Amino acid sequence: MNELLFSAMNIPREVQKVLNQSEDDVCRGMTASERKAYHCGVLNALGIMESLLELDKEPAIHIPGLDEIIEMDVKDLEKFFINKD
Repeated sequence: MNELLFSAMNIPREVQKVLNQSEDDVCRGMTASERKAYHCGVLNALGIMESLLELDKEPAIHIPGLDEIIEMDVKDLEKFFINKD
């Protein structure tokens, strides 16, 4: 029997971890003021992301290629992710 599994995470925190890991490469050669502007932009982007994620308390699933927001039940999700028919 096929199973449908979900991963749960704090998305803004996970994005922050990735950004922290690549910060030295991204900021290499930046002046102090450029680095400060970069950090301000990162904090703003993460804040916006967190706000968007908290607008609706129902969990969202990212499906690449979708042009609009759609509702899916478990059978639809199984069809899309497991059977792909």
